[in-house]
Amino acid sequence: MDYNKNIDDFAVITVEDVQNLKMIKPAPSQKVYVKKYQQNFTFQSNNKEPDNGVTVIGNWVMDTPESYKASWFASPYSVSSQAINLQKGYDYATLKKKPFIIDGEFFVGGRDQQFDSVQNEKTALILRSDSILKFSPNAKLKVIDNNYTNYNVLVARNVFNVQVLNAKLVGDRVKHTYTSGSTHEWGYGIALYDGIKNIKIINPIIQDMTGDGIYIGREWGSKNTSHPKNVDIISATIERVRRNGITLSAGENVKIIKPLITDVSLKYNSVAPSAAIDIEPEEYQKSTPSTLKNCIIDSLTTVRVRSPIQVNVSKMGRFIDVNFIGKTKLLDSESSAVIFLYDKTKESKSTKGRIIIDDLNIKGSHFSPNFALNQENFKFIINNLTVEKDITMYMLDNSTRKYKGVYIKNIHTNKDVKAIYNFDYSKIKPMKPNYYINYPVSLKLK
Repeated sequence: MDYNKNIDDFAVITVEDVQNLKMIKPAPSQKVYVKKYQQNFTFQSNNKEPDNGVTVIGNWVMDTPESYKASWFASPYSVSSQAINLQKGYDYATLKKKPFIIDGEFFVGGRDQQFDSVQNEKTALILRSDSILKFSPNAKLKVIDNNYTNYNVLVARNVFNVQVLNAKLVGDRVKHTYTSGSTHEWGYGIALYDGIKNIKIINPIIQDMTGDGIYIGREWGSKNTSHPKNVDIISATIERVRRNGITLSAGENVKIIKPLITDVSLKYNSVAPSAAIDIEPEEYQKSTPSTLKNCIIDSLTTVRVRSPIQVNVSKMGRFIDVNFIGKTKLLDSESSAVIFLYDKTKESKSTKGRIIIDDLNIKGSHFSPNFALNQENFKFIINNLTVEKDITMYMLDNSTRKYKGVYIKNIHTNKDVKAIYNFDYSKIKPMKPNYYINYPVSLKLK
């Protein structure tokens, strides 16, 4: 083809790549079809967009498509990190108010980019306001093997109106270099931090992170008191992460719907708490205590998780409101502490609110919850409990604990039910606490 001829001398003109556009003498407002991207480009003599080598080549500008593809900006299957190029493409798509499609397997460095962070923390891809990030079938972001104590694949902080659809994120747990002096438990698939609002994460698959699959809360080190708000995590599958499937440490109007969390266990070199759901309000030093308001976990299923549900009330002045609705299924747990409720506060009126599990089903393991709670204004309630094996409830700490606020209302089993008080913590003769359980047999006390 003679690129020196004017474009309107041809009925149709097609070029292989955008670099060929530079060889054309265009007529004003004329179009060229670029086969590599399967998109039309229009010559705009008054174009003011900077040349980015992809969608803008001099005065040639790609006609706005229905979505922008990651493979236009970054190299699939390259073993070098594509994080910076992916960010450029995602930011460009967001500017154009169009979805950004991850359409291949891209390697990313977990700490390639700076984001607005009090810790100067780095990440692979920074989520933007008013954006849609979508993964096509078989697409994924894969963390390059590293020795970082902490990293994030996707991070949201001070943004709103974000959708992440069908994400597949793969960490480096298997070949990670675990240096001494740190647990390396802060490598997150998705981190949802301070100041975010209206976030939807739909159908994510998250595997092999060195820390949590998803962390929802205030970034450690931040004094920002704005909790994550209006967050929906829908149909998440989280597998073989080292610390927690999902950590819920601060938030308001958070919905976690039909999560499946599997294989958080010593087999996959897990670290404490090794929970599917870790309810653990936390904040930096003397900042305002974090709270959890109107948080719903709907139809949780865990399989081979060391300690499926953890609750840690570790600071005074909190409000916690979390409801497990639907059927909560804990299958083949690998520890006696299927539920661990820990309260180390000294003030019995310091924490307010409740955690309710409406319908708890335990299969394949003994139900052996560990309870330590001394709060008058906070309740931990299991409305219905179904177990298939003998159960023992361990009431932790010394005899001064009264275990106020722990209720199991209905137990459905024909197996043995008992409670052991002051388990492993005191040589003082145990005192029977004010512990409430509705069950048609007497508890056997030791």
